[in-house]
Amino acid sequence: MAVPVNTRTLANYLASLSATPLEDATLVTQNLELYSTANLLTTGDVSQVAITGQYNDLLGKPVLGTASAQDVSYFALAASGALADSALQPADVGTMAYEDVGDFATYAQGQRADTAVQSVVAGASISVNNADPLNPIISFTGGTGTGTVVTVVAGDGIDVDSTDEANPIVSLDSATQASLLLADGSVQSVVAGTNVTIDNTDPANPIISASGGGGGGSVVSVVEGTGIDVNSTDPANPIVSIQSGYLATVATTGVYNDLTGKPTLGTLAALNSINDGNWSGTDLSIANGGTGASDAATALTNLGAQPLDADLTSWAGVTRATGFDAFVATPTSANLATLVTNETGSGSLVFATSPTLVTPALGTPSSATLTNATGLPISTGVSGLGTGVATFLATPTSANLAAAVTNETGTGALVFATSPTLVTPALGTPASGTLTNATGLPIIAGTTGTLTVARGGTGLATLTANNLLVGAGTGNVTFIAPGASGNILTSNGTTFVSTAPATSSSGLIPLGSLVTASASAALDFVFSGSYREYVLKFWQLLPATNSVTLYLRTSTNGGSTYDAGGSDYKQVLMYANESGGAPANQANSAQSFIPLTIPGGAIGNGANQTGVSGEVRLYNPTASAYCTISVDTGYLSTADSLHTVRGNGVRLTAQDVNAARFLFSSGNITSGFAQLYGVVTV
Repeated sequence: MAVPVNTRTLANYLASLSATPLEDATLVTQNLELYSTANLLTTGDVSQVAITGQYNDLLGKPVLGTASAQDVSYFALAASGALADSALQPADVGTMAYEDVGDFATYAQGQRADTAVQSVVAGASISVNNADPLNPIISFTGGTGTGTVVTVVAGDGIDVDSTDEANPIVSLDSATQASLLLADGSVQSVVAGTNVTIDNTDPANPIISASGGGGGGSVVSVVEGTGIDVNSTDPANPIVSIQSGYLATVATTGVYNDLTGKPTLGTLAALNSINDGNWSGTDLSIANGGTGASDAATALTNLGAQPLDADLTSWAGVTRATGFDAFVATPTSANLATLVTNETGSGSLVFATSPTLVTPALGTPSSATLTNATGLPISTGVSGLGTGVATFLATPTSANLAAAVTNETGTGALVFATSPTLVTPALGTPASGTLTNATGLPIIAGTTGTLTVARGGTGLATLTANNLLVGAGTGNVTFIAPGASGNILTSNGTTFVSTAPATSSSGLIPLGSLVTASASAALDFVFSGSYREYVLKFWQLLPATNSVTLYLRTSTNGGSTYDAGGSDYKQVLMYANESGGAPANQANSAQSFIPLTIPGGAIGNGANQTGVSGEVRLYNPTASAYCTISVDTGYLSTADSLHTVRGNGVRLTAQDVNAARFLFSSGNITSGFAQLYGVVTV
């Protein structure tokens, strides 16, 4: 029974129907559904070789090399192959071996290249584009002024006409202009017409779809095509089959020998491997992947390779690294950097003699000479420095130097030889020194030996206690001993001597100098010597305040303080005035002073009132007993009345008295004089 198959005639028929509007096909009486594809065997269900029987229509046929059509004798023996394996191979020869000597620079040219400009570096207001190292573009980037354009370089898609160098013409190149013209004439957009929709999501590839029309109908008949039989006994279910004898025999047998036009295979095709036992014939030609020879020398010649001891004439056949050809043609530093892959850094190729390195990281060189080096950072570039040394070298202050050294003495600023200012230095024992301008030298601690009279000294190492010094010109000073108690220092016209005082009617010896009052709060006298009686004489002590009383107070500590307690003194005074009345008295058994005038006759300081004058005697004051004091004064009162006052007082403490003080009851002592005397007893 014939095999049902769908035919191209059916396809053609359907195509003819689609060319005719279906709504006009009124004679269609059969439903297209009658031709169910489930009941049909199409030409796509059998391979082409089933129809043609041709070898070339086979699927999955073996891939045979050109050697399969050759006999064994066509190929070299295994021995020849072994020789070829050990022969010079193209991969063993660099591409330089295939080039003529004229393709390379001479030694002299290489030397000129070594000294040629390697790179152009931008200076002030200049930028350099080194994208093409052989043609760097130098541009002016700053400053003002006028000048001439040096050059304009064309970029991608740009032409430059520099006929007038001062006014170069820059325009689009022809390729760019043509591209723009094509763009102008191309479809700019697709617009939907009737029953059509456009999807412009991808404007370059719009999707056009039909959106209207339609129809329906039935297949009328099935017509036989080439190699097809149709049995239409049941029109609703026609049987389509391949004609008997239409298919090649191989379609049903699948046997290789049933193929027609199959290739003629040589003996090599039946071999699993090639060796000396099954191989004979001529050497394998270069065209077929051989060397055309059975010896290395001839093979090398046939391959066109150059011997290792000859100059290379071509790079052909040599595997070269990326950038190698560019470097060989233009051996610049930039091209060399492109060629190598494990370099460090960038910039120009470096040779041993006088290279200029830019910010190199030298690591730890085994040796280095920095005679001409500059800019070495002390803190990070020098090792082995003591603590603080790097800081001192960077900021060389006295404080940083003191922090760096460890065996210094003293503190403060660094000292240099000329005119330094030293602060409390300990000079030790200098070998020499000139103190002409020195001040503040302590005599005892700062000098040794005996200071001579010429140097302001005495010329003596020791002085006798309590003796007086007497000059002797440039000689050493001499001494005057105090002599007997009570002696006085007198002059004999040549020198001074200690002698007993001469007897006089008054028996008074001045002690100290005459004291002059001048707005003084008080007049104080410290007793000297060991007299049994001291006399204080005073003349015209004028008060600054009118109507006051003159007081006397004593001291037992050499005048450091004066006794002023409320019961330290007592006195009895007799007084009289010019009125001629009987004398009166005034007494007080406990008070803080001894009055030398009376309150009822207060001292005045008017124009005719010259103050108070008189004397006070202190009897045996150095004894540890009550000290008796006598008073004898006279003065003009505030009413210009002449007053006389006499009396006695006592210091009410059994202590020695060694100082006395005059003061007014209020205010200062404006003027006047006073003198202390010692009374000599014979």
